[in-house]
Amino acid sequence: MTISIFIIEDDNIKKDDISNHIKESSTFNINLSFSDSVDSALKYLENFSVDLVILDLNLPMRSNGNAIQEGGETILDALVNDEYGTYNRPTSVFGISQHKDLHEKYSDKFSELSFTLNYYSPITTDWKTRLTRLINWLSANNAQSSTRIKKSEKLIISVHGIRTEANWQKKLDKLVNESNSTGVSCRSYNYGFFDLVRYIFPYTRRREVEKFSRHVKSLVRTYENADITFIGHSFGTHLIGFFLKSLKLENSVRIDKIILINSVLPSDFPWHKIKEIVRINTIINDCGIKDKVLLLSQAFVPGTGMAGRVGFHGFIDSAFQNRYFDAGHDLYETVDDYFERYCLPLILKSEVISSDVRDNKWVQNFINSLFRWMNTTNIFLFTLFVLFLMIL
Repeated sequence: MTISIFIIEDDNIKKDDISNHIKESSTFNINLSFSDSVDSALKYLENFSVDLVILDLNLPMRSNGNAIQEGGETILDALVNDEYGTYNRPTSVFGISQHKDLHEKYSDKFSELSFTLNYYSPITTDWKTRLTRLINWLSANNAQSSTRIKKSEKLIISVHGIRTEANWQKKLDKLVNESNSTGVSCRSYNYGFFDLVRYIFPYTRRREVEKFSRHVKSLVRTYENADITFIGHSFGTHLIGFFLKSLKLENSVRIDKIILINSVLPSDFPWHKIKEIVRINTIINDCGIKDKVLLLSQAFVPGTGMAGRVGFHGFIDSAFQNRYFDAGHDLYETVDDYFERYCLPLILKSEVISSDVRDNKWVQNFINSLFRWMNTTNIFLFTLFVLFLMIL
């Protein structure tokens, strides 16, 4: 079992003393990484997961800058107040400082978070003893977790939509746990409140996809033996779809099922290309035929669509199926026993329960056709055309 330790320290002598002690006292694999400033440390934690952060308090904001007393506190606050999941939070933080005044000032703050702030001195061994005990604890905990994870045959990753408290994720987790199915683990991805303004702009959506990708890849490495099922609602389907679209052959993942609810993806989303790289057994797209929110998304939000209303196009069979419900954008709430009837049998038994309430009303077909045409590009060109006619 490997323990990943991230040492944030700008004093090379002190850094070497800490790292040498870790190497000499450990009887298992240790993966050490280092940073010497606030900015570089936070950048590292954006991209990598670690078990333990050893945090100095007196740190410069940037490499080769002047150290400030608030440096370590800045990193700690960034991790604690990270409501959007920007950083990979470590399992534990081991504070260390050779300045007694800083120890007195920040000791209570570390204690409130169940961490310790330790006084460093090259001639004392108290901090070494505490650090060794903590590393041994983390190693034993990781070994137990690894044993449990290897028994997980299925991993369910759920992703909520924007402007929602995502209570359905808790309901799904509870139903899975109550099903008495062995070897199934649930993980709910929560990116916080994502407002409408950020949803409109492709750049902010792309940033959210990147953050989601980092979390999923870390989770996949942990649950390396499990078949993965993704289930997402609304913007959650965008994160799932574009995460899979970004994958290359060398970092592909094994996917059992994908369940999309009220999807904001375009109807022509390139699933056929994704399936050339990623093994996906089943894709189910659950549509609300009265979903008015997706009409607006199709018309006014670049790069999105209304597949969660009209379905995906292409080869549709038992392994790739659109299901249609008499519902709006809250399909999972308005369809009776939706998770019990339509999701659990699929997730746990690979049993697909079909549904198609479409009655081919010409009004609804006309609205869908109109909004298929009304994407942002066509609206822009149409506006230019009307202005041109007005000028003539």
